[in-house]
Amino acid sequence: LRKPQSTEYTYMTLVSSARRLGNSVRKAFRSAIHRVSKMTGRGGDYRPQRGHLPNPVEADPDVLALRMASLGTGPQREEAPEQREARGSPQYSAKLPPTGREIHLISNHFELRWVGKSPAGEDGFLVHQYFIQFQPDPTFIFGSEIFTVKRLETQTLESRPDSPVKWRADLTYTKAVPKDNPVYMQIYNLVVRKCLFGMGLDEIGRSYFDTAAVIDHPNLKIQLWPGYATAVKQCEKGLLLCVDVTHKVIRNDDLLTHIRNLMQLHRSTDSTTLEEFILENIKGSMIITPYNKKTYRVDGILLDDNPLSTFAKKDGTVVSYVSYMKERYDAHISDLTQPLVVVAEAKRNLGKRADQWSPILVPEMCLMTGLTEAMRANMGIMKTLNKHLHMEPKERVEILQQFISKLSGTPRCKETLNTWGFAFELKLKGCSIGRVLLPETIVFSEQRTVRVDNNNDFTKALRSNQLLTCVPLEKWIVVVPVRDLQNAKDFSMTMHKVATPLGFRIRKPVCYETVPDTRVPNYMRSLEDIIAKQPSGSLQMILCILPNNKSELYYAIKKRLSQDLGKCVEQFSKANHATPDFVIFYRANIEEGIISSGTAAKEAKKIEDALAKSFKPEAAKDHGFVYIGVTKQHNVRLLTHKGNCSEERRIGAAQVMNPPPGTILDHDIVAAEKTFPEFFLVPTNARQGQFASLLRVIRDSHGFSPQVIQAYTYKMCHLYYNWSGAVNLPSTCQYAGKLAKQAAYSMPSHPHSSLCTYLHYL
Repeated sequence: LRKPQSTEYTYMTLVSSARRLGNSVRKAFRSAIHRVSKMTGRGGDYRPQRGHLPNPVEADPDVLALRMASLGTGPQREEAPEQREARGSPQYSAKLPPTGREIHLISNHFELRWVGKSPAGEDGFLVHQYFIQFQPDPTFIFGSEIFTVKRLETQTLESRPDSPVKWRADLTYTKAVPKDNPVYMQIYNLVVRKCLFGMGLDEIGRSYFDTAAVIDHPNLKIQLWPGYATAVKQCEKGLLLCVDVTHKVIRNDDLLTHIRNLMQLHRSTDSTTLEEFILENIKGSMIITPYNKKTYRVDGILLDDNPLSTFAKKDGTVVSYVSYMKERYDAHISDLTQPLVVVAEAKRNLGKRADQWSPILVPEMCLMTGLTEAMRANMGIMKTLNKHLHMEPKERVEILQQFISKLSGTPRCKETLNTWGFAFELKLKGCSIGRVLLPETIVFSEQRTVRVDNNNDFTKALRSNQLLTCVPLEKWIVVVPVRDLQNAKDFSMTMHKVATPLGFRIRKPVCYETVPDTRVPNYMRSLEDIIAKQPSGSLQMILCILPNNKSELYYAIKKRLSQDLGKCVEQFSKANHATPDFVIFYRANIEEGIISSGTAAKEAKKIEDALAKSFKPEAAKDHGFVYIGVTKQHNVRLLTHKGNCSEERRIGAAQVMNPPPGTILDHDIVAAEKTFPEFFLVPTNARQGQFASLLRVIRDSHGFSPQVIQAYTYKMCHLYYNWSGAVNLPSTCQYAGKLAKQAAYSMPSHPHSSLCTYLHYL
């Protein structure tokens, strides 16, 4: 995407089924693009830059997708009828819930407006679609689409007479693209992307960072790179630019230092080979190469190679890594004996073949990113970093206002926006009216009820009221290292004292099984002795006290004490003597791509069909199914005014705060398309930063109203039994995350059927 000499731009997406292109064909291909560019008002100024059309020689020979790299999308196709059917059709549209009080909200969106007219005289512009067929050689035939804002005449382009390769390009007008086609969103985001480059920001992953404004913490050996995540979306209230503040954590220690430390540590262990030991500790780590500001994921290590090893470049010449780094990036490698690492690009490479070699990097040239577990456990480090990573609403608004002012005022950005006829409002999107649901009521013994406090916490009420129902703990055994025996006895006595006022009866342990030390085999022997001595089903609990948080011992114990899983419908029927009337299924970590591709809808349909088999055939049709997608990782932030004032003058940085728990917004900034009704929910009081879950109703065969779905979801956030308050996600999502982690590390087989109705994985 480059500045044209006229006021039109061309967006093109090319798809090819050609074989690998030679250099001569590549030149012919570029010549054809050059000629097309002149037709569309770009003055023949075509020079591929970062984020533009990749080199055809490097692309996939089977499905060559030449796309704007930051978008990850190809030619747009009409949605197939079966895909629309698979998504389901919820029976309602989103509406404000009738309960609770109103609240005036602002969000991190800036409204996009038009200041010019399209060639057709309409607001904005109209995109035209063409079919283009290249014939550089009888062997190579291209099929492609071009999208342009200038109507072209159907014609044929041919190579120049003196060209060594003969080619021809036939353009055929297809249609004017409807305004709801995703190609428009791609163009809007490309224009914003060009503006971000004009602001001097560097693209790293899916965000843009200001590497000239690094926040350095030399005492912590950490740098923070401030940046922004942006996206233009078609919302209910029109086109909105969502902007969120983000930071990239860069550690001052390079990958080589980390590898050398692991080599030293391996000398004191003999459990695995050196390669396995290093790979176990670095695989999956995210690194960044400062010389080109790209992020990678470590996939392997080459201990037998070093910077003096050679590789073949694309032109066939063989060069060493040390020479290549000096020649290409003017970077000097000091350690010539260090191993090399195999990596994968963090950003999806659309043109990469499955059999193509993965990049190989020099560890000395790679910086570690992110925080280690030791850093996260250091309260001093986290307190310092949280000032930036979890900023207050006032500071966030100030930074966003500075961003939009710079985007609209930088000369290069103004030129780009004026060319397209775009402009952004200079203040945040405000005055959306949301709702705050009533605080939930907690029921204790003898039907005593307590409303949760303003922080959605009922810890204080829990301490002063007896529980609604309790199962007495009468038969349990404690496994403890011999040196901690007295501490274990004191702990069990404290449990008894604390539980009695709650109506929870805890007897003394049947016995204390001591282990001589903390090695895994000793714990395993003690557990085997307990299982052999105690009749099956006689024990309610085995409490294992561990001296540290090392995962090896923890997962070994969990693995030994869990085996086999029942079916949820069967367990429900057994406990309630009836099948459920409906099933509500929450799907966590659902991303935009999973929804737009139809994958979520197909998954919902398969789950519904599987559940139907658990019911009797004559009753299966009477059972409803609801599938709700939960998105935690998104860039939308909700804020409110102090005093809940709706006046526009109150949208200053000093007058904003986080919305209270129970806040719901299901209009204005939600997707304009009503295929999947969605809403934002603020379930907790954010002490640091801001948080709101995004939920989408993918399938609803029962026909619940939005009020019921929203209120039920909010209640589910209060039912996580490891916390006396609300959590950020519905409790079932929290449980699923815990169970998945246990299944991955300590439960290769299904847990025992007797554990199916217990939260044994918490």
